[in-house]
Amino acid sequence: MIAAVVALVAAACWKPELTVTYPHTVQSDIVYGQGEVDDGGTFEDMLLDLYVPTVPGQTIFPLAVVIHGGSFITNDKTQPRVVTWAEELAGRGYMVASIDYRLAGDHPVPSARVQPLFDAVGGSSASNQTTAAIAAVDDLIMALEFLQTRSDISVHNTVLVGNSAGSIAALYVGYALDDYGIARPPVHAVIDNWGGFEWANTPPDAATFIDRIAEDTFYEPELFIAHGTNDTVVPYALTQEIVDQADIVGLPYVLFDNVGAGHGFNLFTTEFSPGVSVFQAQVNWLDSVLVGVPDTSSTTTPPTVP
Repeated sequence: MIAAVVALVAAACWKPELTVTYPHTVQSDIVYGQGEVDDGGTFEDMLLDLYVPTVPGQTIFPLAVVIHGGSFITNDKTQPRVVTWAEELAGRGYMVASIDYRLAGDHPVPSARVQPLFDAVGGSSASNQTTAAIAAVDDLIMALEFLQTRSDISVHNTVLVGNSAGSIAALYVGYALDDYGIARPPVHAVIDNWGGFEWANTPPDAATFIDRIAEDTFYEPELFIAHGTNDTVVPYALTQEIVDQADIVGLPYVLFDNVGAGHGFNLFTTEFSPGVSVFQAQVNWLDSVLVGVPDTSSTTTPPTVP
């Protein structure tokens, strides 16, 4: 038992690197569950790609789940920008999963897991895109349930990394589920790249969803937001609502507002501060949030894909 405790403490104290150090392998098309499609009665396998770092002496890793964008209509786990993010995080020592989720064209049927949320946006009368958004939340929860049973995952060092629609799903899973009586899975941090509390035909509700109070002992995930101020796809106003509410309740966050930028930008070539890319700033922030060490700055060579 003493050996097990020592091993657990060692695993908890280990931290990923700030720059790419470790090789990794990719395990493609792992089935993490099944989702109902075709307006009911048909189920399809839900797949993820797992990026596994090779770290000498390390058997338990923090988990990063990357969730692609595409308006809940298009794209998949091989979207170039999320592949690049996954490779970069795996190279630093994170176990990374890039997930597929059901899209509008699949005509998905959200499961009972998220029925209260589905009912809140209209249930069977909701638009196909809105239904797909609920299904994406459903699938992200299912992926976390699957991944967090692995013995090589540090469950409470789980981070969600999304862009656009993927960020919307990440935000709802990280903050909103309990407002509908749905248990929130363990998530320590959320990186929200140009997302917000909104999808088709539903209003934002940051004031309801961001409800952590400063003296809570069990609190909502810490948050890093990157958003262009001229975004016309997912309006920057949604980010402003999140940070205003975070200020009220004391939720820790970092905001990078890319002044004048539209929807989506290259995290590796955009500077967060002199000599530090936005992506590197997110890595530095994770280092501080997950293992409690001071945030540090370093530069990296930008990958060719944003």
